[in-house]
Amino acid sequence: MDAVSKIVLFASVQTVFWVVGFPFTRLMLRNHIHERCLLAPIVGAAVVGFTTTILYGIGCQPKYSTAMLTVAGSIFSIIILTRKHYAALVGRRLSIATFVGLLCILPGLVGGQQFAVFQGNIDDQFNYLAQVVAFNHHSYGDLSAIPNGGSNPGHVLLGQAQLHLRPAVSIVYAGFANVLMPTPFGSYSYLAALQLNSFFASVFLMSNLRLHSSTRILIASVALCIGFFMQYVFDINAWSQLAAIPPRLRALNLMTAVCQNFGCRGEQLRLESFLLG
Repeated sequence: MDAVSKIVLFASVQTVFWVVGFPFTRLMLRNHIHERCLLAPIVGAAVVGFTTTILYGIGCQPKYSTAMLTVAGSIFSIIILTRKHYAALVGRRLSIATFVGLLCILPGLVGGQQFAVFQGNIDDQFNYLAQVVAFNHHSYGDLSAIPNGGSNPGHVLLGQAQLHLRPAVSIVYAGFANVLMPTPFGSYSYLAALQLNSFFASVFLMSNLRLHSSTRILIASVALCIGFFMQYVFDINAWSQLAAIPPRLRALNLMTAVCQNFGCRGEQLRLESFLLG
């Protein structure tokens, strides 16, 4: 049952990212359904992170803002998919994403609870988890009103310290915390969902650069997603970096588009060589 709960939580996080992001991709890629499907979870994660953080600052708890975004995103996504008859096209690509997603979450399933709670950096992991607990149980106003150095639990003080630094990645998880399992045991599923976004971002980037055939692009993207670098970021429990890598890959895509539009072929070639290396 524990493995099932982890998989369901992982799928829930990715689904929320996708349904929230998919309607926004229409503003970027009007008729390119394949690329919109790849871009949707990356955009969705950014929208959820931005919106839940802003709403938390004005008094709305993460679980409520996440629920509102999910309902709104689901309604718009269903309307778009049914009106445009895109559902079949989306379904054919779901199997590939499912396979890569299972590879992402597999270490957490076979490694046991001790491995799932933290991997290589207990300090950062419990720093983030403490923030999640604080944001889940205390409002922004409550944390802001706490005096520095007061006699409060450690997770409360950590939450207060991170309010104006980089709280978004913890606030997003606070929206899913304690849904299917206690917060510490569900963190691996959340991080695996963030890791899977790097696969989507890599396929999107390489497809637009037209570096290889579709098969090679998929293989290279899987290698990036579950290879040494991403797994190293995962294993040092760098939540914020794990969440930031997919948008950075999207930014590289925008850079190449600028190079193409302005005829900067040399800069584009150097960027392509960097990606291939």
